[in-house]
Order: sequence, then structure tokens, then C-alpha cells
Amino acid sequence: MSGRVRAAWRLPIVFVVVAAFALAIVAQQRAAPPAATEAEVLDPAQLMPVSQRAGVASSTFFCAGGTATGTNDGFAEHTVSIANLSGDKRAGKLTVFTDKAEPVVRPVEVGARTRTDFPLSEIAKADYAAAVVEMDGGEIAVEQTIAGPTGRARATCASAPSNRWFFPAGSTRPGGRMVLAVFNPFPDPAVLDITFETDAGGRTPQALNPLVVPGGRVTGVDVTGLVTVRRQIATTIVTRPGSGRVVVDLVQSLDGKDAPVASGQGTTTTTEHGGDAEPATTEPATTEPAASTAAGSAEIKDQGVRGLALVVGAPEPTSTWVFAEGPPLGAGIDEQYVIMNPGTEPVVADVQLRIDGEREVGPVEPYEVTVRPGQFAAVSITQDDRVPGGTGHWATVTSRGGPIVAARVVTAIGSAAVKGFSVTMGSPLVATRWLVAAADADGSTSATVTMVNPSSTTAQVTVVTAVDGSTGTLERYDQVDLAPGARSVAPIGDRKAGSKVAVSVESTQPIVVEQRLAFDASSFSSVMGEPMVGTLALAPAAAAGQGEAEPGPVGTSPLRVTDDTGPAGTVLTPEAPTGTGTTVGTAADETTEVSPPSTEPGAAEPGGVADPTSSSGP
Repeated sequence: MSGRVRAAWRLPIVFVVVAAFALAIVAQQRAAPPAATEAEVLDPAQLMPVSQRAGVASSTFFCAGGTATGTNDGFAEHTVSIANLSGDKRAGKLTVFTDKAEPVVRPVEVGARTRTDFPLSEIAKADYAAAVVEMDGGEIAVEQTIAGPTGRARATCASAPSNRWFFPAGSTRPGGRMVLAVFNPFPDPAVLDITFETDAGGRTPQALNPLVVPGGRVTGVDVTGLVTVRRQIATTIVTRPGSGRVVVDLVQSLDGKDAPVASGQGTTTTTEHGGDAEPATTEPATTEPAASTAAGSAEIKDQGVRGLALVVGAPEPTSTWVFAEGPPLGAGIDEQYVIMNPGTEPVVADVQLRIDGEREVGPVEPYEVTVRPGQFAAVSITQDDRVPGGTGHWATVTSRGGPIVAARVVTAIGSAAVKGFSVTMGSPLVATRWLVAAADADGSTSATVTMVNPSSTTAQVTVVTAVDGSTGTLERYDQVDLAPGARSVAPIGDRKAGSKVAVSVESTQPIVVEQRLAFDASSFSSVMGEPMVGTLALAPAAAAGQGEAEPGPVGTSPLRVTDDTGPAGTVLTPEAPTGTGTTVGTAADETTEVSPPSTEPGAAEPGGVADPTSSSGP
């Protein structure tokens, strides 16, 4: 009897324990963040403008920035370039959207291996004009050019709208004008908020919070009068939940009338979140001299800087940004990397330079800076002599912490061979095929395509040009070896007047491709190429030799690689480099032909590096 009682008594205890355990599991599941659904998984193709592979049904691009007045006084007259790198004629339509009128649709055809340019003012005249390009098939690349009294600039066109955009670098300093071209390509209104972080604190102008952009319209937001006289501005644009997606470009103009910076104001600045009433916080970087900008270099870059820049924003932060183009530094040239932390925790970022001829002179010590939540920091590599003058280079900006956004700002004045300035977003991706829609321009004095191999395996690279319906392999770039950690600057060469050149770069290893154009002696532009879907991978976090490559955090969602180069659901990341930093061809932007290499193309150790001291331009 007593045994039965004890057994009956134990049974409720078992039920109680099991029930408590089940309740704990339920509570834990409720408390834990839900696993990402398929809809929440971010495609790498959403991180930057990309081109579609051959065989797809269509390609779509969104070009937000620019004016279309049709006059010489236009602030940033907008032209769209469509390049068809395929072997078949492509048909489609170009739809021009303005700030006031209804959209205008123009059917277009682009021949095989041909580029066609479309000034938007010839289709619709307006204060601001944007365009949507819809073409049949893949292997299409689209870029946009703006031109105005202060110069010319080029950028890729976005391949997808987004509900948020980040711009680390902008300015309303004296002589500067900063405009956000906010384009809503959908029928319904978009409601968004725009916030700014400056070297004097946060700004949330009431006029922009919220900002309503009607469907099928582009709105030019002139920041110059809203956030006045600020040398550095980081911008965040976010659409409100359920209010659609937009495309945003930043147009930056400097008229050369800027006043010198007073001594002692050259330090890196970081800002706290907050409104206009909050005090400014201007501090040296947490690690000296890594993030400080010497007062002397600040004076150089701020005296008489003139030029025009066009920037497509970053829709997502990520852990690594690669910059392929790094022209030789010289008198009058300043190169800065501006790092924005949109997250809620501090991050430590490393700016790592890889110089041409690194085998002979040794590696460059990285620049390190701590970026507080919601703030930015600027790192000038001309603050000290760790990067030898007259030496070409490439760079990675890598976060040891949460995701970041990084841009490069180059200014050139005085004795620089080509004067002006450019603002370029880094590449968060590597790929084995890249397209460059407009590799040269009428009146350009220099056109180059720079390739960087951030992997630990030698890449065989082929550069193909498409001109007026025909293609040809660029001389000395037919399956040429690009060593691990190396970069190569390929001059596009002289072309007859009116020729419109597009470029396709293919590689056996994931690389990064960036183009550079000098329109004349006072205007230049650097633009990332467009990596092709099907060959994409995240830029390796160890691209600058910081250990084993790992895919870093991107936004708040896991990444899905949709390419056919690996199993579904995997992140493809090349290995860390162990190379020497040597180049194929030349590192001088002014050079129009490749110096003969010491070995035949395809050899293990390509040579032909131009004398780095021969160039004083950016």
C-alpha cells in the first residue's frame, strides 16, 4: 500500500517537472529573437549596384541624381549611359521622372557591344530629373554623369530601391553645395526621415522629418541651407514603416572659394546624436596619430578645392569596404577615408593601405580609429609619412565590431597634375566578373580601370573593351596573372573622338574593379564597377592581411548568396591574401599605355610597374 502511495505521489511530480520544462522552453522561445525568414534574408546583390548575368529576362537600373535644365547654368546636368556588353541587340525603355511633371517614356535600343548616352534634358526639362532604365536580358551596365559649372562627375546607377540609405561624406562648408536627389519610382507616396551627423553635433531639420516624396517624382533636397557651414556631414535616410522604398544620390559641388582652415582644426571629428541644441563634441581620435588629420594637410585640402561629385548611397552597412583606386600621393593631394557607424555599439575600424612595391618597402601600419554609435570619423592618410609619396596603393576599411559604411574623399589642388575632388563609396563585394558602362568620355584626358586581388590565390584577369559594336582584349590584359594582394591599373588608351567605350573584366578569382576618369585638368571621378550577379561574394574581412577571412556582419540580417558558385545559403568568401602588392602594367594615371612587362602575360611574377615618382597627380 505504502509503495502505491509513493508511486502515485511521484507521478504528479513528474508532470510538474515536465510542465515546468515545457513552459521554460516556450518562455525562452518567446524571449529570443525570431529566426530570420526567407523574406528577411538579405541578398548580397542588394549591397551595391550590380549587373545581371546573361540569360535573365530583364535588367533594371535607377538613376536618381541630377538636373535637366538644358542650359549651361545647370547645377548638375544629368546624362544616363547604357552599355550592352552582350552579343545581341537589347531593347527596352528609358523613363524620365522629374520634380513636377508626369514621367516621360522613351523606347530605346542598344546594339550589341555598344554604349549609348542619353542627356535627360533632351527628353524632359526640369530642375531635377531621375531615370529608370529597363532593358531586355542581362549583361547590361548603366552609369550616370553630371556636369555643371564646377566640373563633371560619374557614378553607377542603383540596381534596386531601398528603405534606407547611408552617406558618410558630404559638406556644406563655404563654397560648397550639397543636394540629396530623393527618387520615388513607385506610384504611392514615400514618407521618410533624414538625419545628419556633423562635426558640431546631430541635426534633424523639421523640414525633412518627415519628408513626403510623391509617387513617380524626384525631390532635390538642398542641404546647404538646412545644415549650414559644416565641413563634414554624414547622412541617414530612412523611410517610415509601410511607406515604400526610394533611391537616393548625393550631389556635391565645391566652387573653389573655400576659406582656409584655422590651425588646430585639422583633427578628426566625431559627433553625438542629438538635435541642434546639443553641444558639439570635437575630439582627437582615440588612437593617435591614427585618426588625426594634421592641421597642415587640412589647410591644403580646404584651400581652393573645386569640383563636382556624384555618390550613390549605401543601402546597408557591412564589415569590410574595399577601395581599388589609390593614385600616387603628392603635393596638394589629400586622401581621406570617412567611416560611419550606424549601429548602437562602438566599433574599432582599421584603414589598411597596400602599396605598390610593398615587397621592397614593407607593409604599411594600419590606421585605427574608434567610431562611437551613430557617429563618423575621418582618417587622412596624408597626415604622416607611412604611405610613401608618389606610390600607388589600394585600401580596405574593416570593422572589428558592428557593420559600418565607408567612403573615400580625394582632393587635389595646387601643383597636382589633375585638380578637383571625388567622393567614392567602397565595394562591399568581390566578384569574378565586372562591367564598366562608361570607361571613357568625350574630352577625357585619362581613363583607367583598376583591379585588386584581395585573395590568397593568383587571379588570371582578362580585360575586354566594347567599342561601336566590336570587342577586343586590351593589350597585355589577356589572362594576365594578378598576384595575391596586388593591384593593376589598366589604361584604356586613346580612342577616336566620339567613341563610347565599355569594359568587361573577367577573373578566375574574386576581385574588385574601380574606374577612374580625368575629364580635364580640373575634374576627375572614381567609380566602382558593377559586379555581376552569379559571381558575387562578400569582401573578405581579412582583405588587408588581418588574419583568416571571415564574412562580417551586414545590417541586422544574415546574408544569402544567390550565386551559382556555391551551395544555396552559403556565404562565399575568398581567402586572406599573402601577396606582395606588385602590379601589372602601370600605376600612373597619366600613362596611356602599359609598359612592357618583364615576363609574358600570364607569368607568375608580372612586372612593368611604372616609376611611381613620375606622377604628381591624383
